[in-house]
Amino acid sequence: MDEANGAQSEVLARAGSCKAMIGLVDRPREAMTYAAEHPRSWWVGALLALASLAILAVVSAPLNAQMAAEQVQARLALVEVPEEQMQQLSRFVREPSETSLILSGVGMGLVGLCLSWVLRATVLHFSAQVLGGESEFLPMFSVAVWSGFPSVLRNLAQAAFVLMAGQLVTNPGLSGLVATGDTLADSMNVVWVLLSSLDLFLLWHLILSATGLAVVSGLSRAKSGVVVLIWWAVSRGIALIPVLVGRGLMSGLGGA
Repeated sequence: MDEANGAQSEVLARAGSCKAMIGLVDRPREAMTYAAEHPRSWWVGALLALASLAILAVVSAPLNAQMAAEQVQARLALVEVPEEQMQQLSRFVREPSETSLILSGVGMGLVGLCLSWVLRATVLHFSAQVLGGESEFLPMFSVAVWSGFPSVLRNLAQAAFVLMAGQLVTNPGLSGLVATGDTLADSMNVVWVLLSSLDLFLLWHLILSATGLAVVSGLSRAKSGVVVLIWWAVSRGIALIPVLVGRGLMSGLGGA
């Protein structure tokens, strides 16, 4: 009897997860309430995020490998050395394989996801307590993972684009408005980096995050929205630090 009840509970939990996932589209409060009340369901959102990341990495690997090979050859062409030395140099400069690109892409993406989930949950958890709300970390962590569902759809949409168009997404979000066509120059452009994260998936994510914070902490929607926007602005500012450092190094080398 206990085994039957356990199996039934597992089926109901899975059905609830599917229903909540669908509710992320048109019933965000119900979906976030489910995530908060079933904090151990975070693994569902995490598994979907990892799967979408792997799909995008596999689909993009051939084009990434081709682009990397072209970049290596272009750099070697700039080196003015005798042909014999060039052949020896080519032996040491290996072009990345598709497998290595997939593994590195999924690995680095997984690390980034885990860090973002933990940091977001921690910041929202303590922010709620400071503002007088009630918060427990595990429900907040579950909400943080589930609110990343729009990124899953973004990854799948980009993978579909790569398959159909046969090219990589070089200007995500609104970055195409200021793109120059020079990948390196664009990646060092602060405005391009900021616009690259702006799309409907981001708006959806912010709405889910604010809704989840309100559900877990009991704060008002307005106050939860302000907290989430501040967190997003700070996180984007931190993400710009490597860009600013890179610009400084490039300008320093140029000046030298």
